[in-house]
Amino acid sequence: MKRATIETLLTKAQELQSAVEQHVGAENAASHPQWKNANAKRRQLVRRLASVTAKEELEAELVARRGSDE
Repeated sequence: MKRATIETLLTKAQELQSAVEQHVGAENAASHPQWKNANAKRRQLVRRLASVTAKEELEAELVARRGSDE
């Protein structure tokens, strides 16, 4: 999954959580099924974003090393 897609989905999950919090109240939101689902998706997307970032850093390092070898 591309970084832009992950960031878009992450924003949507955060917006859904905020909407649920406004609808049922912040103190009751954590027990709401939609909020729980959005929270689980958000956590998964954060992990994916971290993986994509790490991969991009490794690829940039490889490119830099190849450039210095020539």
